[in-house]
Amino acid sequence: FGRRHPGGGSHRRGGVARGDGMADRGSPDEGSQSDVGSFSAGLGLSGPHALGGEAARSRETLLSDGDGDGSLRVGSGFLDRRVGASKEPPSQGGAQAAGDEGQDAGGGLAFGDGSRLSTPRTRNRGALIEPLPNLFRATFQQARSHASGEAWLQERIQAFDGGSKHQRKQVLEEFMEYIGQSTASSMEELFSSQAHLLFIRLTSWFSITLPLFFELTLQLKVFLTFLEFREQVFIRAFFESGTVVPLMHTLSVDFDVPDEVRCLAILVLHKLAAHGRQHKELLCAEGLVSNLLECVSDGLRWETLKYAGRLLCELFAGNPKYQSQVLDALQDFMTQRLPLTQRVGTQAFISLLAGEGAIVSPLLHDPMRHRVLVQRALALLESPDLRVGADAYCLLCRLLRRFDCDELLGEFARRQLRTNLDSTKEWLRVESDARVAPGARAALPEGKEGDVPQFGGRPQPLVTRLHASISSAL
Repeated sequence: FGRRHPGGGSHRRGGVARGDGMADRGSPDEGSQSDVGSFSAGLGLSGPHALGGEAARSRETLLSDGDGDGSLRVGSGFLDRRVGASKEPPSQGGAQAAGDEGQDAGGGLAFGDGSRLSTPRTRNRGALIEPLPNLFRATFQQARSHASGEAWLQERIQAFDGGSKHQRKQVLEEFMEYIGQSTASSMEELFSSQAHLLFIRLTSWFSITLPLFFELTLQLKVFLTFLEFREQVFIRAFFESGTVVPLMHTLSVDFDVPDEVRCLAILVLHKLAAHGRQHKELLCAEGLVSNLLECVSDGLRWETLKYAGRLLCELFAGNPKYQSQVLDALQDFMTQRLPLTQRVGTQAFISLLAGEGAIVSPLLHDPMRHRVLVQRALALLESPDLRVGADAYCLLCRLLRRFDCDELLGEFARRQLRTNLDSTKEWLRVESDARVAPGARAALPEGKEGDVPQFGGRPQPLVTRLHASISSAL
């Protein structure tokens, strides 16, 4: 568009005529029907959509943008292209276009025969969409009102550094409460680098307060909380700070601490030992096995003894350098005076021999160790505590099935036979009852069949007396 080509077009006031026959925004006074026809041909309109006749002499039938809304109207509603907000057409010629606008809220291309070419709707382009209500606004505001975990712990560290031992106790209690309400998966995620700073202070303070026995239970619970996340940075800091040595000393007789403190100390040491062979060797090199023996020598709580046995089993696994020392300690458990300690040692060996297809340490294949275990297990069979005897019986069964060492029980079996030689009458009765034909059961009176058990045809009272005699002999 612009001036006419030099080939023969002309420039007119109020419009532009092109050499190809198209006209743009010409004045109705200066337009002509031929120009309108050329314009229709340029748009590709023919038949009922072509412009001409009365449309050429109408003010709106050429090109009109009189409403100033960015719309382009051609030919009394035959073609209506609207962009932006729609307005009423200024004449009757645009009535049908206006009707089409009512159905096409966002504008489009509408033709006189009812067809329409849809375009993006922009009627309400200027209207702002209201945001959806935030149902969690109160929760977010409450979260923002609290300081972050890092800032919170930094304040507690400052209070810990400048406070007394009672104020430090309060800091630890607040720390435990904060951890209990958190859902973080690690200390670094919750407190960033501030967690490591607090842990270093706690390890130093534990060594100072151990001789005073000040809140040892609370401090050990805080250590367990740090180790619960299994982060290597705290495991390494525990060994580097030297806290392992005073922690193991709580198990010895030099520190008369309650069993609860010893139990928590064993749990902390178990967490440390579970991190690999290197940590197990470090713990054993510092005398952990001997300290555990001292701990169980006067221990009274079942939990303390049980966790001590579990710690020794953990030290045995994957620790070939100190496996022999651990086995010797477990054998010493079986000779302790307390029945609970004897049960812990016996059950520890049972767990080490558990599973038919499990791999057993070569140290457990030693015939000399088999002989020692059998002798101590046979001694436990005579214990007045039936639970100790039951555990000893299970250990003997495991040894016989695993290593086929039944020859070690020959002397014990002969002693049992010599003991029962005095009851010759009873043995003869057993033999005679065993020879009773199976058909003799049917000859018994009605209601007496239950007195004869299914095994061997022996009467139930006789079997009961035999079991009682064997039990008293064991």
